[in-house]
Amino acid sequence: MIASAVAFATAADAKRVALVVGISDYTYSPRLTNPGNDARGIAAALTRVGFDVTTVLDADLEALTASLEAFYRAAEGAEAALFYFAGHALQVRGTNYLVPRNAQLRSETRLPQETLPLQRVVEAIEERAKITLTFLDACRDNPLADALQRAIAGRDRSAAVPLGLAPMAIRNPDTLVVFAAAPGRTASDGDAAHSPFTAAMLRHIETPGDDVELVMKRVTRDVHDSTRGEQVPERLSRLTSDFSLNPVLITGSGAPQTQPAPRAQEPSSNPCATDNPPINCLWSKR
Repeated sequence: MIASAVAFATAADAKRVALVVGISDYTYSPRLTNPGNDARGIAAALTRVGFDVTTVLDADLEALTASLEAFYRAAEGAEAALFYFAGHALQVRGTNYLVPRNAQLRSETRLPQETLPLQRVVEAIEERAKITLTFLDACRDNPLADALQRAIAGRDRSAAVPLGLAPMAIRNPDTLVVFAAAPGRTASDGDAAHSPFTAAMLRHIETPGDDVELVMKRVTRDVHDSTRGEQVPERLSRLTSDFSLNPVLITGSGAPQTQPAPRAQEPSSNPCATDNPPINCLWSKR
């Protein structure tokens, strides 16, 4: 029986797009074990529940910027646009930055040239889609942040680079931002196939019909339990609409069915090489 709180999709062809990023092989810091695995797992799950998914692996700043610009175009008029990032991120002076593969972070003045401000990414998606969903498994221990802290400390001791990410404001309605760990805390990369946060997401995001808020409550519980309370995801929500990651459709007979997944497309051997790359391409820039 389907709970009364479930939101049913009104059309099978509602536009739902996702950009899934995983960066494991950083040029100037040790390799992270799981972001690549995490991104592949999330991308596969989202494809199964009907999202048009772009997967970006080990992208440098140029590739990550290009994939985001293509994603913004794809998100125009979408019912929902979902952004997932696994890898390194950091906060400086209260601003969160996503760290691409080739960032060196030797000085604060290089931040605008080497990273992407998270707030700007979320706002760009908000401007285009009805519902914006952002998931950040990006609070892992970060030697790049440590190096930046040492570089800053000699000149400005007030400009600390704290652990984890900073709280952020969301202004638009129908926006959800979920951090793998609470502000100022780090997230585990995990010693299994996936990080604790992504493993919990993969257990729950395909549950048919469940509202995303309910799904994230279950994810939070699982992460708390699996890390013995050491890691607790942070959820920022201004959602005013019900939204299910795996919606239930009402057929002509009145029988419910889950959203059919789009056919998977084979990645190109030279993906996203044009000036206007397709949204379903696979980046893997080395």
